[in-house]
Amino acid sequence: MTLRIIALSLLVFLISCKKEKLDFDMVDDIRLSPEVELALVNAYLNLEDIAIEDSLVVVDPDKAIRLKYRDDSLFSFYPIDFVDIPNQDTIDFKLFPLLPGADIEVSLGTIADIELFEAVFDKGLLHFMLSAAAPYLTDVDVEVILKNATNNGSPVAYTVTLPAGQVSVSESFPIEGLTFDCTNNGQDVNYIGFSAQVLDGDSVSPNTQGLNLGITFTDLKIRNTTGYFGARSINIPDGDFDFDISAFSDFNDGFLLTNPTISLLISNEVGIDLAFNSDFDGVNNDGVLTALNANSQSVTGPMVLGNEVSSVLTFNKSNSDIVDFIGAMPNKIFYSGDVSLNDGQTRTENFIDKESQVVVGIDVDLPLELQIESLRMVEEIDNIDFITENPDEIDEVELIFYTENGFPIDLNVQVSLLDDVTGDSINGFDLKVLTAAPVNPNTGRVTQWVHSKESIVFTDLLIDDLSRASTIRLKAKLSTVNGGSQFVKLYTDYGVNIKIAAKAKLNLKLED
Repeated sequence: MTLRIIALSLLVFLISCKKEKLDFDMVDDIRLSPEVELALVNAYLNLEDIAIEDSLVVVDPDKAIRLKYRDDSLFSFYPIDFVDIPNQDTIDFKLFPLLPGADIEVSLGTIADIELFEAVFDKGLLHFMLSAAAPYLTDVDVEVILKNATNNGSPVAYTVTLPAGQVSVSESFPIEGLTFDCTNNGQDVNYIGFSAQVLDGDSVSPNTQGLNLGITFTDLKIRNTTGYFGARSINIPDGDFDFDISAFSDFNDGFLLTNPTISLLISNEVGIDLAFNSDFDGVNNDGVLTALNANSQSVTGPMVLGNEVSSVLTFNKSNSDIVDFIGAMPNKIFYSGDVSLNDGQTRTENFIDKESQVVVGIDVDLPLELQIESLRMVEEIDNIDFITENPDEIDEVELIFYTENGFPIDLNVQVSLLDDVTGDSINGFDLKVLTAAPVNPNTGRVTQWVHSKESIVFTDLLIDDLSRASTIRLKAKLSTVNGGSQFVKLYTDYGVNIKIAAKAKLNLKLED
């Protein structure tokens, strides 16, 4: 006689485990004898065999299991735009050939109250417009000196010529590579100084007529600069990444990782103290959005141009809602936010180079330190034919479960038999499959395995109902030790042995 009930019993016990991960012996051709306990199954499950299934799984040297996701370059940005310089207003001079030259000192216009101490420009144009009310009879040469600029250490001067017979002329000069001392010898910030004069004014004709000189900076881009870049915020790039915790994809309410962390890995080449105001939102398979609600955290910049400072910003249960965030089982995480410059910091000298960047990586670390309080899982198995040979010969079958459990988990399963016509429940039974192994309350590690014996008796009524059912519904309830009030840790050396035996009362009819 073949008794498919054995398959049911093993499935109940290992509701969430895969058969190929089991080390088991099972009798192929089972023939029950009256009142004799017959060994049916001897199965062993080791957590080490399960742990390697998921690419996120990491095993520590002490065999503790954790899930890790790491991306060393989640996003990056070049903060040179922190010191974007707009086009400048025109600076006007009035010059006369026979009078001494004119000096004009102005403040370079910046955004967000940026204060420049020294600046080297990567690009930009200096425009000159020279005009007169009437044409001159001779060429007029005007020299313009940038009082606070040098080119490889040498002073910077330009000559603009208004040709004879013309009333105006325009010329533009690149300022790429020029170094500007914007402090006016330590007295000011954003300082720009000009000196202009007519050359050989005695030879200009007519030498009594005045000239107008207009000077304008446009298309300015910084190569590197020092200064104070203001207390303000800059948006960081938005994005998302997949985070499919497939090892827990079937879990729902009741599962709680007690010590998860998310760390931002910051590489900062910018001489500014930055505060990251990060927004992380996770979306799970049910479309539920959960926010991390992380507190702002600061990183320091390097002290020397060309260096970089590495920092780690960690969000844990004390400074974010990470326990609820991870507990929602997100399969995709979205990020956004902003970076605050000089936020709450003592006013100091900042510096930046156009090649300086901030690289942000992420490390999601989920030690399998957990609490499970009445976590429920449901599974239905269709097209089951439990008893195929001579069901009338069976009066009663008792299945006996002997377990040696090294997991700190209680497992109870409710089995319902569903009518193959109506789909209604026609019978069922409850089975305590596992009794949680005790743990050290300080470390959460199992201290000893637990031995237990449970059994279920299949009476003739239940056997009859089995023959009418084609589907079973399994409702499993899991809890960690002490009803889920105690955190536990999972290690690869956790395992469980199960032995299943059967005793039967047979209805044997003797023929004359």
